[in-house]
Amino acid sequence: MKKKFKSDKKGFFLAEETVKIIISIIVILFLAGFLFAIYYNYKIDSELENAKKSLQEFEKQTNAGATSFLINGLKNWQLLSYSKTQGELSVKFCSVLGWEECVCICRPGFLDIVATCEKKVFCIQSSLKINNFIELKDPAKLKIENGEVKQQ
Repeated sequence: MKKKFKSDKKGFFLAEETVKIIISIIVILFLAGFLFAIYYNYKIDSELENAKKSLQEFEKQTNAGATSFLINGLKNWQLLSYSKTQGELSVKFCSVLGWEECVCICRPGFLDIVATCEKKVFCIQSSLKINNFIELKDPAKLKIENGEVKQQ
């Protein structure tokens, strides 16, 4: 006599539902990551626009003879100056535009200031000097003395 084995439909159903749940979780995580990337890019783009406007206003004020300046909304950004005498760095920032000297504002990355500053940077032609760089705080109070920019 042959024995007929009954298949365990409950076990099969449980495995099928588990796979569906795992796939659903993966899709939700992917969508959350995608939405975060969109938000982060929007935030950086708006910060870059703010940086551009701030640096243009900085240029207007210093050309008008201002000795102090306030920058708002750019926490952890950096203000740097370059001149042709500094070599390779100035080629990437100023020489491409034909400038001998410039002041740049950029958002540094985690590992390398220069690599990130090539992507998220805005520069103006200026003979003002900045010793190393200025890490901007919010608000950043800048003082200009003898052609050099310092943070107050």
